[in-house]
Parts: sequence; structure tokens; C-alpha cells
Amino acid sequence: MFPCISVPIVNFTIQGDTWFPHEKMLNLRITCDGTAPYSYCLDFVTTPYNISGNETCNSSKIAVTNDCEIPYTRYIRTPGTHTLLIIIDNDVTHFVNRTMINVYKVAKKQLLSIIVVPITCSLVALVLIIFGIAYFWENQAKLPVEVADFDFGQNNELPYVTFMDRLKDALSPGRSSRQRLFSPNEEPGMSSRIMT
Repeated sequence: MFPCISVPIVNFTIQGDTWFPHEKMLNLRITCDGTAPYSYCLDFVTTPYNISGNETCNSSKIAVTNDCEIPYTRYIRTPGTHTLLIIIDNDVTHFVNRTMINVYKVAKKQLLSIIVVPITCSLVALVLIIFGIAYFWENQAKLPVEVADFDFGQNNELPYVTFMDRLKDALSPGRSSRQRLFSPNEEPGMSSRIMT
């Protein structure tokens, strides 16, 4: 039987973007080759860090795996340069890696529609209001104006009839249905009777 030979950690790779805008998540996939099992920990440092080679994992952060495929996802709140410290151990190797993470702030550009559409709509509304007022004033001048004539000083007034004359008209048998508009002296045919 062949003795079991332990292989040190080799072919260490990190896949994923280490330069990304502030709104995105840090999403990395760490892989390596060697003899399992692997104990590892990842520590995120917000300030630049220099490797001493003597870094160790805190016992509360140690994870153990038989496959050296480690996913790492994190939301970074502050833009700037950060350090991801990766420590992987197997029976042969103590491997330490420092990866720089750069999060940059993106200047937000206002969408063209947010600026142009309200201004365009306001200008169209203003033009419509101006044309509406001009159309109203132009048609106002063309409308015919009716003027009522309240001149009561004309001479076409009805003659004065006394109460007694009205009473006679109301009681006389042939004239009860008609309204008397003339005085007895002005009634049609009366002047010819008086003269004869």
C-alpha cells in the first residue's frame, strides 16, 4: 500500500470583480488545489493591510471544507480601497493572501426624461394658454352686441283712461270682452258721431 502524500496548497485563484461601483455586491469565488481538508477564514479590513505571514484565524471564524471552492459575498457600505485577507490551511501549508477591493462611487446622472419631459410639457401648456387667450379676445371682438332700448320718453304712450270710463266699459254689454285703450273722445267712429 502506498503511503498518503499530502500536497501543499497550489493554484490559488480568485474569480470575480475586485473593482466595482458602490451599489453592487462583492461576489468572489476562491479556488485552490491541494490535500483536503482545508480550514479557512476570510477577514475584511477597511484599511490597507501588509501581510506579515504570521496571520492566524480567530477560532470563531474558522470554517472547514473538503473542496477548496469558497464563495464570498459581501455588501460594502463605504466606497474606497479595502483589503480582503484570506487564510487557508491544510496539513502541509499555511497560505495567506491579501486581495485589494476597490469600490468606487458613481456620479449619478439624471435621466434625460426627468428634465426634458416636464420642461417640454410646461412649454406646450404655456403656448396653449397663450393661444387660447388670443383666440378668446379675437372672437370677443367679433361677437354681435345686442343693445336694449329703454327710452321711455317717446310719445307713443297709451292715453289716460279714468276709473269711471273703465267701469263703464266693463259693465256695458257689447264691450265687456275688449280692453279699452282709447278715451271716449278718441274711440274710432266717435268723432264722426259727435260732428253729426
